[in-house]
Amino acid sequence: MFTAIFICIVCGLRKKIKTSIEVLEETSKALSQQPSTFAVPICTLIAQIGFIALWAVTTAYIMSSSETVADVENNNYVKYVVTDTQYVAFIYMLFALFWFTQLFVAMEEFVVGSVIVIWYASGRKDDNNLSKSIWRLFRYHFGAVVTGSFLIAIVQTIRAIVTYIEHKMEEHGATENCLIKFLFCCIQGCLACCQKCLRFINKTAYTESAIYGMSFWSSCCRAFHVLTANLLLVTTLNSITSVLCFIVKILISAAIALLGYLWIEESGKLEGEVVYSGAVVIFLAMFSYFIVDTFTDLFDMASDAMLICVLEDKEKNPNNMIGPPDIRTIFMKNADARGGDSSSASADPGADSSRESVSDAAGGRYYPDISDGDDLLAQAQPAPINRQTSVV
Repeated sequence: MFTAIFICIVCGLRKKIKTSIEVLEETSKALSQQPSTFAVPICTLIAQIGFIALWAVTTAYIMSSSETVADVENNNYVKYVVTDTQYVAFIYMLFALFWFTQLFVAMEEFVVGSVIVIWYASGRKDDNNLSKSIWRLFRYHFGAVVTGSFLIAIVQTIRAIVTYIEHKMEEHGATENCLIKFLFCCIQGCLACCQKCLRFINKTAYTESAIYGMSFWSSCCRAFHVLTANLLLVTTLNSITSVLCFIVKILISAAIALLGYLWIEESGKLEGEVVYSGAVVIFLAMFSYFIVDTFTDLFDMASDAMLICVLEDKEKNPNNMIGPPDIRTIFMKNADARGGDSSSASADPGADSSRESVSDAAGGRYYPDISDGDDLLAQAQPAPINRQTSVV
């Protein structure tokens, strides 16, 4: 029964799946032509580790700045008496931890999205796209990533406070009540869903900002419109990407763990030095999984940005897309399948005037270091394509 339902779903979504595969192929081409982009997640990871180390030292100083007393019940060991001011300071430091770690992630999302946008609209070329994206981030859009990371940090802080309250109630046995346990589960589920939705909308909004140069809130509105208008295609792409990334992470982690195990077992130099080889193999698998996850996240960000470029291109240039030929071919087939609707609409002079352009609705202009027009997608010119060849 499940297999039949799955086959029906795949057959019904075959066009969406084909479009998603083309988007993933173009994403792979974009990343392969711009290998410097792979340095972005490494820099993000280093920045996060450095900040977490600084945060841990600062928090330890704050929490240990109170008076010490002897703990009679624990062999007179010294313990610190934490004051209310220190509790407030710890919440402040916890919020700072969430905010800055999410800020580094948001900066990575914007830079990757901007790299894909510039590559898409410049004829699939790498003309220092990474350096341009970093410049645009700090020159024009740093406030957008700060605002987006601030919203996610608020939700994370609320989740941490709810978790602390739940833990304290467990110590007093209050969570043995099924109703209270159900209530906490609902709260945590809603907060987790809210955080994931914010994260996805923010990531799409950063790509919209890279395209049109809009403010954060305008980009969020535009992102919400694009996502809801193409919900089925977005869901299909994210599902395929998630499955592919998961398979890659499992295969690479398993291969690294297997190689480590064979090397430990067959190497005579390590005999007697490695006692628990299983623990070493598990560590290798977890560490390799973490590293692979860092780079698969990069591919996921790039594929989402590529999809937004395609959707915006389709809406702005329905009859003459600037995207790659394979993607243009798919949408041209769809346009031809609809008959003469698109041709009659384009022939009607009132249709263009009645339909507000994306750049006008966005209320922003693309920056002159990339384009001098309304936006990047409007200024980019498509390569000539044979309509008869594309329809076949």
